Amino acid sequence: MKFKINNFKVATKLLLFSTNFYAITSMASPMNQYSNELQSVLSGSITDEAGNPLAGATIHVKGTPKSTASDQNGIFKLNNVKKNEVISIHMIGFTTQEVRYNSETTLNIKMISVAQSLEEAVVVGYGTIDKKELTSAVSTIKQKDMVAGTVSPLLAIQGKVPGLSVISTNGTDPNAGISLQLRGVNSVNASQGPLVVIDGVPGGDINSVAKEDIESINVLRDASAAAIYGTRASGGVILITTKRPQIGKAQVNFTSEYFIETVRKKPEVLSAEKFIEYGLGNDLGHKTDWYDEVTNNNPFSHRQVVNISGGSENANVYTTFTKRDATGMAITSKREEIGGRINSSFKFFDGFTELNTNVSYNEAKAFGSNNDIFNMAMVLNPTETPYDVNDVSGFNVLVGGYDYWNPVAEVKLRSDLKQFKYLLANSTLKLNLTEHLTTSATIGVKNNSEHGTYYRSAQHRLSRQDGVDGNASQYYNKYNDRVFEWTVNYNNRWADHAVNAVAGYSYQDFNGQGFSANNSDFPVDGIKENDMGTGSYLVEGRAGMGSWRNPWVN
Repeated sequence: MKFKINNFKVATKLLLFSTNFYAITSMASPMNQYSNELQSVLSGSITDEAGNPLAGATIHVKGTPKSTASDQNGIFKLNNVKKNEVISIHMIGFTTQEVRYNSETTLNIKMISVAQSLEEAVVVGYGTIDKKELTSAVSTIKQKDMVAGTVSPLLAIQGKVPGLSVISTNGTDPNAGISLQLRGVNSVNASQGPLVVIDGVPGGDINSVAKEDIESINVLRDASAAAIYGTRASGGVILITTKRPQIGKAQVNFTSEYFIETVRKKPEVLSAEKFIEYGLGNDLGHKTDWYDEVTNNNPFSHRQVVNISGGSENANVYTTFTKRDATGMAITSKREEIGGRINSSFKFFDGFTELNTNVSYNEAKAFGSNNDIFNMAMVLNPTETPYDVNDVSGFNVLVGGYDYWNPVAEVKLRSDLKQFKYLLANSTLKLNLTEHLTTSATIGVKNNSEHGTYYRSAQHRLSRQDGVDGNASQYYNKYNDRVFEWTVNYNNRWADHAVNAVAGYSYQDFNGQGFSANNSDFPVDGIKENDMGTGSYLVEGRAGMGSWRNPWVN
């Protein structure tokens, strides 16, 4: 067995390094809106070597989600650009350029063309074709092109595809989602993001794929490339192709990443002395840095991935095991993930029949926080204390107002947990009927479930204000989507002519069902949401219950 270790990465105090050292800015600033650094609006133009305007070039501020694309005249505009930030300009067919911003108001970039390989196969909605025959708007990203130091495959292609906006919905929080916009906010279907297709299964969840498993990501930006997916692809298509097994002796790859985050710039607030000097409140005898109280001190996260691949020409397997533990900047924010993948490939009857199977399974636990605690930390009296040893909860629970409360007690006296399970599997049977004629059939299933639990202690400020001994809720949703696709391909070349034809049929149904319940006022606080039937709201008719169902779910 051949064993090798690659991509061993450690991030300590904002430094990520492997066998070759390189640095990234992995800094989190949940309150960067309070920064007083000078920010500007930058405009400019993108042209080729002959001075012709280039449309669709991606202009991205490195280390930030800020990006835009040049219009048909090669003009672009970027807001809130800070001095000394590095601006990266990328466009397929041209060398990527990087420029450091020095507070100038305009920036004119001349791109230099590079030779591109036209023999490379590109995955499109109905199969693969050579890049030199490609007439659709398709962008291809290989693993080597992905942004280093990211966990999500979508964040790893941020700024790599013209017109694709990839934005985290909650900064660097480990439980943040990803917002995708491919065809611009001015389109009729602006609210609809692109369709994600994983190994031929439409609607796949990106959470079920580790970035180390990705062979390529192809972004289809026009109607012709996405024609086979119909109205589902009105917002574009992102095709994710995972790695196939390698022929030969088994190879083992191990990747380990470690991260430490810190707040680059904290908001400036009054000290306890200045707060009293300006007469903004009573002196309660304490000195509290509320912003420190609601943030974790240099939260540590780690991630490990093991890949094993090998086999003979007629039977080979690729497997992956992943584990991740991440802690957010906000107190109580945490995420735990574990998952695996098996991709197999078999050939029968001297290559006449091919069977390819992909199965991935992932579980995640998301421990939530509350972003409002940062706003409250800005306005609280710094002579107040978050703790009270004389209170049964151990916290200084402030009651009597909706706009003034203890943010530490707010999140510590409640629990908000969501558990996710993702199963994605598909199998493709291909028959090589002749040298030029093939047919294939794919069966796929996506089975996801989500279980959310919430409990608010009887000692929480809302429970005390409402006079109830705790509040609990649970919900459970499951989704079971099924896919069947059948295609016939004919590909032939002779002399200066070529024919590439495809015919197919695609079927997909979307199924799901869910249940939810809530209750309040429990006799025992410590059991939390695990004995919801004992709450008095159920007897009084004030408890809540609901359910829903779509067809086909058994």
